Amino acid sequence: MIPIRTVFIRLIKKIIKYSFKLLPAKNTLVFESEGDYSDNCYAFYKYLVDNNYNQKYKLVWFVTDPSLYSKHVTKNVAFVKKFGSVGFYYYLNTAKYIFFTHPYWLTSWKKTQTVINFWHGVILKHMKSDQHMLYNYLVISSDNLIDVFCENFLLKNNQCLVLGTPRLDLLFSKKNIVINGIDICNYKKVFLCMPTFKKTKNWIDSYEDNCFYINTINSLESLKALNSKLKDNNCFMIVKIHHLQLMDSIKSDNLSNIVYLTDDDLLNNGIQLYELLACSDALLTDFSSVYFDYLLLNNQIGFFANSIKEYSRGFLVDNPQEYMPGQKIYNNLDLYSFIDNVVNNNDNYSIERKRVLDSVDQFQDSMNCERIAKYFGL
Repeated sequence: MIPIRTVFIRLIKKIIKYSFKLLPAKNTLVFESEGDYSDNCYAFYKYLVDNNYNQKYKLVWFVTDPSLYSKHVTKNVAFVKKFGSVGFYYYLNTAKYIFFTHPYWLTSWKKTQTVINFWHGVILKHMKSDQHMLYNYLVISSDNLIDVFCENFLLKNNQCLVLGTPRLDLLFSKKNIVINGIDICNYKKVFLCMPTFKKTKNWIDSYEDNCFYINTINSLESLKALNSKLKDNNCFMIVKIHHLQLMDSIKSDNLSNIVYLTDDDLLNNGIQLYELLACSDALLTDFSSVYFDYLLLNNQIGFFANSIKEYSRGFLVDNPQEYMPGQKIYNNLDLYSFIDNVVNNNDNYSIERKRVLDSVDQFQDSMNCERIAKYFGL
């Protein structure tokens, strides 16, 4: 039998939760991202704070642990525990605008509220789902993407707002990046390795099992050899592990010129992922959509092409490599060749990068956040 005190507490919470629905929408903006205080929502929030919008609006973050962000609290800014806290239900029902990057849990809101999905990348992989009732608007970066998003998310055309992706603004302002005491600006070239996730706690997209998270590296010996290659060329490699990737099999070693980072590591170092992108000289990936954003930097991109056939989810296009403007990497010799090309500034893909960039990003400036704020009359 459930204790009477527990029943009473649950009843009080339900009364509070539903009473908030009667409150009017106020000058409050809510932000929530899957990684907490990150990605597109962070970039837009930062723009608002930098331009004193928090003088007019209450800016509220829904996060897993508010205590981690106490140093970021400033005037009219609050961090609230999401899912269950009193503050969560209060601000959810009184916010005028609600901004998300992964809005799967929100299914209803008031007519006086507006829900905006910033999403988290250009679609290349299959991910069809019905999202037309999960938000009012989806912000995207190009007219060319409207049909793709509408078809895969079952949206209406007028739900897609071509205003530009907020996080791209971060690529235009470099900052000194220090990771675990290492100033990456001291190296000749910085490589950022970001393969997409293959296995999560809830599903598997590929049975490829690369425990070093660098697609062509399959042994500790080859990892150490790569480290030596980087060291000989005064280069540094950052391996950023996708936040959905199951970590059980991931292995790394204490190497001089290679470091592995998770989202928690970025948080602890006070770094946003797109600030890290802005300070890198080249990207290594397979088919993570991050490379579409990286095109704005006009830096070289190396594509691990040895795992495409193993990717069970599949792609929206018949030949995804046509949309991958960079050197294709199938083995370690190809990887070393890519490193040499970056070190020596040998670039044969600038025209291809521009072609793909123009197809997915029609603005290519640092004013996406400004466009969004003006569109919604903030």
